[in-house]
Amino acid sequence: MRDGRQVRSVDDFLLRAEVTDRYAQYDVSAAKGRLLRRHSARRAVARHPAGIRYGTTAPAPAGGGAPQEGQWPDPWAGRPVDEERARLDLDAICTLSVGEDAGDHLGRLIEAGPVDEESPFVFACLLHLLGHADGGRFWWQLTAGADDGRAAYCLVLDHAREGEYHDAAWWAGHPALAGFRPGDAWGDRAAVPEALPLAGGLLGEVSEHEHEVLGRVPVPGPGLPTALRLARRDRQDPPS
Repeated sequence: MRDGRQVRSVDDFLLRAEVTDRYAQYDVSAAKGRLLRRHSARRAVARHPAGIRYGTTAPAPAGGGAPQEGQWPDPWAGRPVDEERARLDLDAICTLSVGEDAGDHLGRLIEAGPVDEESPFVFACLLHLLGHADGGRFWWQLTAGADDGRAAYCLVLDHAREGEYHDAAWWAGHPALAGFRPGDAWGDRAAVPEALPLAGGLLGEVSEHEHEVLGRVPVPGPGLPTALRLARRDRQDPPS
């Protein structure tokens, strides 16, 4: 995306897509151990809302990295945000990102492919708000692969909200997050309005692309930009 190459369609982009295989030498026994530790970690987070240190089951000491009210979580603080906080913050980011110009971004994604980071990032956020979690994660991964810190940050929160702290920590160390400041991207956390639901019918405007390697990949259908504009208008001006 940042190399200046023009991608003429979403299909062309998906043909170029590379998904890193982090599990080529997967250790099943070690994985079982991580699952047990993750289960313990989720229970620890429930007892200690401030979160736990990555890779441990014990609560971290007071202070030292717990996200403060009105601030975005710090993925480098050595402790993850708890599941509920991650969910709320990810919803807030997506609400901000699917703004008035979201339909224009989706139109460009359909017509020209992801020639910049903004269009696929907006589509990922829209999929998240519509409940298509796997689709949102997929497009965030592709966008993070183009060195978009916003997408990598969203993946930290996305995994944290599922209690997947090992994966959240992996994305926290992604090069795209080097020097990234969430406040620069989205402003003051306390100023973000509460998310309003989007019409579920928008999912009907999302198509499925059958990729020979990646399988079924959600892509914006031709009617999605217009449908989103109408849904945003109806949400802002509900009938009396």
